[in-house]
Formats: sequence, structure tokens, C-alpha cells
Amino acid sequence: MNIKDWHVNMREGFSDRNNLISLKKTLQYDDLDYRTRVEILNKTDEIFVEYFKQENVNWGIIRNRKTHPDFGCDLLKDVFCIPYVEAEEISQDGSWEEVVNNVILNHPYFEVFDLLEYISHETQDITQGELPYDNLPSPEERYNEVFKKEYVGYRFIKGKIRNITDENEIQEIVKASLSPYEEVNFHLDKASERLSDRKNPDYENSIKESISAVEAMCVILLEEKGELGTLLKKLEKAGIKIHPALKEAFLKLYGYTSDAKGIRHAGSIGGTESTFEEAKFMLVSCSAFINYLKEVSIKIK
Repeated sequence: MNIKDWHVNMREGFSDRNNLISLKKTLQYDDLDYRTRVEILNKTDEIFVEYFKQENVNWGIIRNRKTHPDFGCDLLKDVFCIPYVEAEEISQDGSWEEVVNNVILNHPYFEVFDLLEYISHETQDITQGELPYDNLPSPEERYNEVFKKEYVGYRFIKGKIRNITDENEIQEIVKASLSPYEEVNFHLDKASERLSDRKNPDYENSIKESISAVEAMCVILLEEKGELGTLLKKLEKAGIKIHPALKEAFLKLYGYTSDAKGIRHAGSIGGTESTFEEAKFMLVSCSAFINYLKEVSIKIK
């Protein structure tokens, strides 16, 4: 262990706030970075300590508490399909935790999630839904805390880890964010950051940034400034043909976010009471519309 190689690595620390270090701030979908894996590992260790290792815990009516080795043996059999005799031997000397650690730190993200679902289910099952003592966060709550903090695009929902954005939505966001237009990319990145902020998610301004990204795209195409509603109506005059139903739908959506209860004045969708679902919908919709405008504009050049 060479502590000289260690570096301070804190979310929301001075270095992170001032962009002096590079910490991931985009949603993780098909992999987990090292920092996230370490956070998951630490939460898993907490669960093992609080559910299986501590003796001075008020278990109340819980009758089927497993010992630390018992749980390790079952995990090796159920998750890794290891024969009972071998699993029991490994569990007794405690080395089964090394197996768990290796999966979390080195295996593909989907194997990590398989393991976390098992740990969460088993700890809930053996305690019959009760917690060892008051105010102890459940395994799901612990892991969701990490997922939120580290921009992981998944959450525990009713015992299962579920994608909070489907693959088609992801592709639209990624494609739009990789445009050659810096202003468009800037607003989309901001929308994604504010949607995913671990401490203070800002759904209202995430929606605003999504709309601003479309406005920026229209400004680039028309080479003139203006509000989105006006710019959309001018696109056809510039030779950019948009299907009438699509244009009308987006104008209505923009109007809904801009009315007296909308983004400009705060209220429902786009306002101070905006939800994650609304902000995600706007990010995906605006990303898809930007991609559509790019494709249509290419055809007229």
C-alpha cells in the first residue's frame, strides 16, 4: 500500500466545485467507474457489519437471523453456483467476502447488480422486513444513495434494479450531446447535470436548459436570435421542412412550459414543483427534436 499515490477524491469538495479534478457528472449506464464501485463496496461492507457481524443489535421478534458464515455460504451457493461443501469451507474462513469484493470492483456492471439484488433480497428476507435497530437504512436505500450520488442511471425499485431511462432515450440524449454545436451541447450537458445532481436536483432549470438547447439549435440553423416559439415558425421559411403534426406538438409543449404556470413563471411542469419524470421527459424530447432538426437540415444542404 503506497499512500503517496492516494489523491483526495471528494464529490462537492473544493476541487470538484471548481472543476480542478475530473469527476464523472454524466449518467452511467453500461459501466461503473472505479469511484462508484468503491462506494458500492463500502455500502456493502456496512450492510454485512450491521446485519450479520454485530452481536449487540436489537433484533426483537426476528427469529431466523443468519450468522455471518451462514450468509456467506448461501451467497456462494446461490450466486456463484459453488458446491455446498466448498461454499461452507470458504464461508467459515471469511474469504467469501474477498469474492464479493472482487465482483464489485472488477466484474461487469450487470454482475455487480445481480449481486446487489441478492444481498438486498436476502437481508430483507432474513429479517422479515424488520430492521435490526431503529433508523437503519435498508440495503435498497443505501445503494440508491450511491446510485444518485455517482450518477448511475439505475435505481432499486421494489427489490429490483431498474433502468431509469430506456436504451432508446439514452441514445437520443447521447447523440444530441455529441453534436458539432458547442452551444447546444452546453445546454444539454447542463440539463443532464441538473437532472442528476446528487444533493440538489434542479428539475426546473433542467427543463429550462433542455428548451434552451433547442433554441440554440434553431438560432444556429436560422442564424438569428429569438424565442423558441418564434424560431420554430421561421424554420420552414428557411427551407427546413418539419412535419406539421410534429411542429404543432412541440409548439404546444413549449407553450405549456412557458405559460403562466410554466418555466418562465414557475408552477407546474418547468416550475418550482417540477418532477424528475417531467425533467427527464423534456431532456429526452428536446434531444430527439434536436437530432431531428440536424437530420432535416442536412438534407437541404
